[in-house]
Amino acid sequence: AEGVRWIVVEKGTGLPDPSVDDPLPLAARVTHDTPSVRVIELGAEPGVEGVGVTTATAWGWGVTCVTWLVSLGCVVLSRAPSRRRGLVQSAP
Repeated sequence: AEGVRWIVVEKGTGLPDPSVDDPLPLAARVTHDTPSVRVIELGAEPGVEGVGVTTATAWGWGVTCVTWLVSLGCVVLSRAPSRRRGLVQSAP
């Protein structure tokens, strides 16, 4: 319900291991299990929609794209030949 997809459980800390002590949800599966770490993927539960793109994420991508476009424009303009270089000056 909170949008969490992955749980990483550190083993050997002396604390209870929730992935062993409590049953996992039906849609959950262990994706990686080593002597020190267990990674659990929580699948989508029936009736729960997937996590969508938040407004902050959309704004972040928008600002990033605009920044890249402005940077590219500055590089292109700095490489373009200047009009001043081609002007003919009259003799003094």
